[in-house]
Amino acid sequence: MANQKKSPKPTKNFGNKILDQTIDKLKALPWKYISLVLITLFFFSFVAILTYDSGHYLGYVSIFEGNAPASSWDIVRGPVFPGIIYLFNVFFGKTNAGILVGLFVFYLIFICICYKILDEICQNYKHKKLIKVIAFIILTLNPLIFGYFHVLLTEFVAITITMLNILMAYRWLFIKHNKKSLILYAVYFVFSTIFCYHLKQPYIIIAIIPPLTAAIISIVKNHRWKNILYRFGTIVVSGIFLLFSILAWNGILDKMGVDKNTGRDSASMLGQQLLLAYQIPYDNDGDGENDKVSTTEAVGIILNEFIKNPKKITKIYLQNYCGLTSMCEITTPNGHDFFSTGNLVGLATYENTFIGYSTFREEPNVSPMKEEMTARASVYEVNTYGKNIFAKFYDNLRIPSNVLFKIATVTYPIFLIFIIIIHHKDKKRKYSKLFYLNIILLTTTAIHMIVSAGIGLIIDRYAVEIVAPSLLGIFGSITYSYLILKNPIKEKFHGKKK
Repeated sequence: MANQKKSPKPTKNFGNKILDQTIDKLKALPWKYISLVLITLFFFSFVAILTYDSGHYLGYVSIFEGNAPASSWDIVRGPVFPGIIYLFNVFFGKTNAGILVGLFVFYLIFICICYKILDEICQNYKHKKLIKVIAFIILTLNPLIFGYFHVLLTEFVAITITMLNILMAYRWLFIKHNKKSLILYAVYFVFSTIFCYHLKQPYIIIAIIPPLTAAIISIVKNHRWKNILYRFGTIVVSGIFLLFSILAWNGILDKMGVDKNTGRDSASMLGQQLLLAYQIPYDNDGDGENDKVSTTEAVGIILNEFIKNPKKITKIYLQNYCGLTSMCEITTPNGHDFFSTGNLVGLATYENTFIGYSTFREEPNVSPMKEEMTARASVYEVNTYGKNIFAKFYDNLRIPSNVLFKIATVTYPIFLIFIIIIHHKDKKRKYSKLFYLNIILLTTTAIHMIVSAGIGLIIDRYAVEIVAPSLLGIFGSITYSYLILKNPIKEKFHGKKK
């Protein structure tokens, strides 16, 4: 019989080849431009939202415009955010569309930084382009983050500047030691420190922690005195210039004729806030109201209370932390003092629901305000009735978005501790850059959460600026752990290569 050609048998890898071909075709698409078009379309399908606090900030914009007396400035408010709104009006028009364009500028900066950081995290994946795009879409089109970029409050600025500070701190680690680069980075961190504090005082955390973490990492790597002096010197100089900026701003307030003895200065308000956070009544004169105390006095009172009853203070702190993560119920007796009950709330959130998701509700875009505030905010009012298809889509993503928020604010310590433990396995320091990036991301998250809970900032809205750093840090930690442990796992199940 003549030799017959045997038909080729289907290979086991046929399905994998089809999958790889499909992925290669997807990877070949111009995803940067597709993403930009989709994001722009999504973004401008919604309007800018103005809350009660937005109306409060517009009062300071009126001072910039010369339409209100300078002496009416509230000394607890910094000039940065009203200045940003004023610039939106000047450059983009005093309309809702003008505000929306300004918000979009910050959003673009935010998504570009996320893309750069995802570049660092995904570079060792086989299908890195596709994985990066999926992670990018999940992060930047997250309804909570996306929603806050449509609300005229400080959160959209804080989300952006947090990511920018982290990226700059990460790059600061690897700069060449030439005078120009060293000076430029130092100038940036000085500016960032001043900017964040005068945006809102608690934001000083997101200004200081990224460069401080990077400075410590750099000194651990390089013990030379020159490096130590420069790294810590940059942090110290930033603090010194911050003090000068506070003195300068106080001088401006004096010239404006602002009364600074109202008890609404930062030190007095922080003192009262601390006592309130730990539910400590302080009424020396017996008039039924808490007396005004300085921050130093408040810290002393809390320490004395802790010595007397450590379990009580620890329990309250943990409840505060739980409230910040939106895992525990928040209650308020008067609308401005907030307490965590310690009762679990499942997948619900508090102000994230009222404010972050307000973008997707069929309600007026300007919240009820006092009469003088309404007069200022009315120029930004537009018709928002009739939900568009994107609003309905986002509305259905609230629960997954809440889950991501809780993951970001609860699980990050596990990943931070784990990557520190396994770092010794990276003996060749092949993935050290990714390790350092994760440390900066997760340390910023950790310090922000710990300090915020400690000073009584227990509403979930105060944690929104660290959602992106935390989720990126968690994703980066999973990636780093896989890269470090994949060879030992292979050896365990398949034996060592001879």
